[in-house]
Amino acid sequence: SGKAPSAEEEGEEERARYAAVVAIVAPVAVGACNTSPAFRSDPLVTQYWKQLYGPSVSSDQQAAEALSPLHRLDELDPSVKLLLVHGERDPRVPREHGDAVANAARARGIAGAHLTYAAEGHAIRREPNVLHLWHRVERFLCAALELPPPPALDAPELTEKHTCTVHWDA
Repeated sequence: SGKAPSAEEEGEEERARYAAVVAIVAPVAVGACNTSPAFRSDPLVTQYWKQLYGPSVSSDQQAAEALSPLHRLDELDPSVKLLLVHGERDPRVPREHGDAVANAARARGIAGAHLTYAAEGHAIRREPNVLHLWHRVERFLCAALELPPPPALDAPELTEKHTCTVHWDA
């Protein structure tokens, strides 16, 4: 018809583009809406946010929420699957951020899983945890994309000592 799609039509098209989201120690609340003491008292983080997102995000709650995934889950298509991963000792993106997203996603009926790894920080580094994590990611993506499941691990003993706790798996 030559008519440009409306913003609503473009939004629907955009939302339907994704089948799955994998968020590994992802920041979910930035600037003024981040209430974590790990960030609030750190002037370097405030300076970083000002440089990355602009000065309004550091001081304006509404501007910060507009950029923060925690406050935008309602824009995620309900058919999208969500896998959240956090290290329980992450000093940069505290575990409570992942918990908040998991709780909000569950409340909205979004399917997915929330995993945490004990004794891990802002990255999952211990070999049994790394192997366990990527095998979980592979299984998650195959299921979300309706692909055949990946093969079983050739050496399951390599992941026996992982420290993963599954907090939500739906």
